[in-house]
Amino acid sequence: MKSKSKSGDSLERGLNKLLKGEKGVVQSVSSSDKTLCSKLLSMGIVAGTLIEVLAIAPLGDPIEVKAKGYKLSLRIKEAEGVRVIPA
Repeated sequence: MKSKSKSGDSLERGLNKLLKGEKGVVQSVSSSDKTLCSKLLSMGIVAGTLIEVLAIAPLGDPIEVKAKGYKLSLRIKEAEGVRVIPA
């Protein structure tokens, strides 16, 4: 279920849309690459997980995030499939 702001816009967005220092709560993980999807899920990137953007490379790719006490680097295309609601 997607959350909506007062204006009716969905708050849910891809992890790649968060800025450095922002946090979000994972709503879902999807990708056409089933191996990537399984890898993210096995690392604990599941619905309800709090995730923080630690750094974004100068050209925007990759993105370094922290979830469940560990750091992970994701390409923009990978981060797009991680849907979050800003926390």
